[in-house]
Amino acid sequence: MANPADAIKEIMRLHAAGRFAEMEARARRLAKMAGAKPIADELLGIALCAQNRFADALAPLQSAARGVPGDPQFLENLALCQRHLGDLAAAEQSLRASLNLRPSAAETRAALASVLHTLGRLDDAETQLRAALTLQPRKAAFHFNLGNVLGDAGRHREAEASFRAAIALDPGDVSARANLGLLLADLGRLNEAEEIACETLERIGPTDDAAPASVRDVADVAAGVLARAGQSGAAARTYRATGGYRRSPVRLLGAYSAARRACDWDFCATMEAILRKVGPEFWQAEPGSPFALLMMASASAEEQLVCARSYSAQFCAMPAVTPARRAEPDRRLRIGYLSGDFRDHAITHLVAGTIEAHDRSRFEIIAYDCTPPGDDAYRRRIKAAFDAFVPIHELSNRAAAQRIADDGCDVVIDLQGWTAGTRGALLAARPAHVQVQWLGYPGTLGAPWIDYVVADRVLVEPGEERFFSEKVIRLPGTYQCTDNRRPLAPARPRADYALPDDAFVFCSFNQPFKIIPELFEVWMRLLKAVDGSVLWLIERNADATSALQRRAGDLGVDAGRIVFAPWVSNADHLARIATADLSLDCYPYGSHTTASDSLWAGVPLIALKGSSFVSRVSASILEAAGFGDMTATSLDRYFELACGLARDAAAMQSLKTRVAQCRSSALFDTAGFTRGLEAALVAAITRHRDGLAPDHIDVGREPSA
Repeated sequence: MANPADAIKEIMRLHAAGRFAEMEARARRLAKMAGAKPIADELLGIALCAQNRFADALAPLQSAARGVPGDPQFLENLALCQRHLGDLAAAEQSLRASLNLRPSAAETRAALASVLHTLGRLDDAETQLRAALTLQPRKAAFHFNLGNVLGDAGRHREAEASFRAAIALDPGDVSARANLGLLLADLGRLNEAEEIACETLERIGPTDDAAPASVRDVADVAAGVLARAGQSGAAARTYRATGGYRRSPVRLLGAYSAARRACDWDFCATMEAILRKVGPEFWQAEPGSPFALLMMASASAEEQLVCARSYSAQFCAMPAVTPARRAEPDRRLRIGYLSGDFRDHAITHLVAGTIEAHDRSRFEIIAYDCTPPGDDAYRRRIKAAFDAFVPIHELSNRAAAQRIADDGCDVVIDLQGWTAGTRGALLAARPAHVQVQWLGYPGTLGAPWIDYVVADRVLVEPGEERFFSEKVIRLPGTYQCTDNRRPLAPARPRADYALPDDAFVFCSFNQPFKIIPELFEVWMRLLKAVDGSVLWLIERNADATSALQRRAGDLGVDAGRIVFAPWVSNADHLARIATADLSLDCYPYGSHTTASDSLWAGVPLIALKGSSFVSRVSASILEAAGFGDMTATSLDRYFELACGLARDAAAMQSLKTRVAQCRSSALFDTAGFTRGLEAALVAAITRHRDGLAPDHIDVGREPSA
């Protein structure tokens, strides 16, 4: 075909027909015709991009843009290729050059906003999207993208309005529905979130391999919403159907978390097998929350750190704020606590006593509260415990960071880490001189804006500091605070809890996601070895309950010997624990609050200590309580300890007597613990004031005041 114009028309027909390999061949032939070089390069680049060969496409697209510098479309195609290659700075440059040629191009502004969003420059992304909406106010996709930007900025109410605007303009937009559901879950509006997720999946229809990849991606988002709303089984089934877990760390981590909560251990095994075959680069593909890795026995400390660093990197571009100076040299140190769990929640159950016990002659204690709206006795108590209780739930991340900075906090402590509902990313703005993570997340956050992680000598052994992006504070005793003001109501008769009066009762009140099949098999061996014994577990969702009952039957144990306890208030829960005989730890995500609850209620615990922070908390707690001999480091030893005690009534009674006396141990010395924490915070602040970089801190126990 000698005529370049005819050749170009033929190439475009091939493009429209999706025949990209033939398009590539024709474009290469076109390049040999006189005067056709720039357009031939452009068409070749487009053909290569369509085949996902972006590295090959870059050179011809660059050549085309240089050859026709006045064509904005050439620059936009180049930017698309650069973005796929991860060169976001170059993509931004190409899109801005295109806008210089065509300022009224709304789609180009939206594309630039997408690049800026990925770079974490949320304010700039919002500016471009609002400019695009000025040009095309009824473009649903622009409202959807603005909702994503505002949501990431913590401006949740505005984000909700944007998603709803997108849905109103395009009722069939399942992406906007799914992301609205995710936002509502973040706001704690779980019933609404679940309803929208179910509606989204109903609109999508079947999500197997035959469905388009974009549809399966939306289904995965909806599955994540279902998991947040407590529908773990439905979420796991959706994740399994879409297959997104095979190619995406975000989808895999979401699917793994849902499957663990539903006790779908076969699906978990499939995903763990995938992870055994990938390298560190897998975690760089996109930022996935590292929390699910804490549940995975096969995940190494290196993987946890790499994943956490990848996840935190998306927030690093947040503009910094400057903490206010407070001139008085002898002023009290101002300590801020950041959390969305200031309510009837395990974190508040633990920390309330410490907040009350802080030495007010030396410290001023402020709460930065992003808890969803609600009211309960624990929330009222924790609000009263702080010197100031600052609500930031309705503030954007930037505004919340500015408020903390304006308050001139010496230290801010993140009590959530990468757990559900976190707003910890706002600390990327560096609003406090010293920033610490403690209690809520049992591992490294991988966040360069967090200076210290609070631990102890059991949790992080010498030489393991390299697995943490933070410097390690080691407290005396255990890192876990407790509240020795919690009352213990008298236990009711066993019959009230559907427990047999004369049975030996093993219990594990950990959430189902903490149970792995190898551990459950040991529990079933215990039931077989101890005649008439029962296992008392917590019931969180029907899928997990059914799965555990089926697995018990498969292992030759009558499922009726597993008694499931409903979720009740903390006071009622503490009372009922006392009717059990022996608490059993989980692995690798061990008993945390559950461990200290058990000891406070007078029930012994057998811990299973592993090689990670998350698997050593129960061992740390037992050590502080004086029960280091109750820690096992293998499943065989774990079984021997539990079985031996269950068969030896005298040994069991002696142990219970010891446990009843442990309320006077270091574990439950709330004031003494608080002095140790305060000593660590003073050491960290002193280093900062002396111009020294953060470094590891080891605190010796100070006597109670």
